[in-house]
Amino acid sequence: MKQFFNIDNFIFRGISKWMDYVYVSVLWFIFSIPLITMGAATAALYYTAGQCLRYDRGYIFKSFWSSFKNSFRQSTIVTVFFFILFGAIRLDMYLVRGQTAMKMLQTVFVAARLLILMVSVYIFPYISRYRQGMAALVKNCICLCIVNFPWTIVLILILGAAYCMVSIVPAAVFIMPSCAGVFFSLILDRIFYRYWDNGGREEV
Repeated sequence: MKQFFNIDNFIFRGISKWMDYVYVSVLWFIFSIPLITMGAATAALYYTAGQCLRYDRGYIFKSFWSSFKNSFRQSTIVTVFFFILFGAIRLDMYLVRGQTAMKMLQTVFVAARLLILMVSVYIFPYISRYRQGMAALVKNCICLCIVNFPWTIVLILILGAAYCMVSIVPAAVFIMPSCAGVFFSLILDRIFYRYWDNGGREEV
């Protein structure tokens, strides 16, 4: 009985770890509320999932807040740009809907949205790790999503599964973001290390 109530017991450690997952997800949710800060919150989520949830390094809020601040400017610019781009594509798709002559154009719009989604699964984690200009950032993330296409599909599926889970069970928003962040960290850490970390690129 004494062993059961020991804080080092695997049950208590498991509960503590899941509470950490909830904490990180809640931070992401709160910091994403203004919407334009969602990119910075996502960058911080990825960084914190890797540092604190996977490797138990540092304190959760300190790591999240530090990454959020460091990523804020660039992530916010990218987020606003994505919102404008998605909005413009959506409007164009609505305007040409039902027009037989515009079927090819609609296909182009769908492909453009898919490309943006493919880039987006790399760009915010990338911002959380590296300091680069906007042009190099976009170019590298486009190259990453193409060169690692199978992994890009896996990342999109993880994102889609998390979104579907939250749509079905809204309360899952308090656990799914951090779970997705850990899966992203497992995949992207290897990809980033393969292409850049060995080259000594400066990290945030």
